[in-house]
Amino acid sequence: MEILNQIHGLRYDRMSNQIRVGNETNVLYLVDGVVQAKEYTLNLPPDRIARIEVDKDPKGRFQSMGYGAVICITTVKKAGDSFSFDVRSTYWQGLNTDLTEQLNVNWRKNGWDVFGTFYFNHNEWIQDRKMEQKTFVDTLLGTEQHNVRERNERSFAGNCGCELRNFT
Repeated sequence: MEILNQIHGLRYDRMSNQIRVGNETNVLYLVDGVVQAKEYTLNLPPDRIARIEVDKDPKGRFQSMGYGAVICITTVKKAGDSFSFDVRSTYWQGLNTDLTEQLNVNWRKNGWDVFGTFYFNHNEWIQDRKMEQKTFVDTLLGTEQHNVRERNERSFAGNCGCELRNFT
């Protein structure tokens, strides 16, 4: 999420898929006060975010749980009855290939707000390493080594929830 790189002291490294707050990588993610996975946080559409707060020195239970930082995201609270969805697709090509497909849905009716995010990630990478060593003393000694490692990962995940906004 590019918006995170705009916050002072916070860095998102796409290659390692890590979020750092200063030098801290053990970060807790709260969205509207609910603990969420890093992937959920990274896939929030920017237009759903009202505010982001970063606590670089958490106290109490967060500190006792071992977290070095807490990122609190408050989302935009929409009102009225409606149904909405959006589909996002990202393709990234570099040393690795990364494809992410994401579907966000939201249904609001009579004070109920039901929402969900579902995403699919496909990552491929190849590590190719060749080493050749020749030694000339009294005899010829040669060593060759060629390692190729390929990795193909696919993951599917989702989050959903609901909230009652009017207690009438």
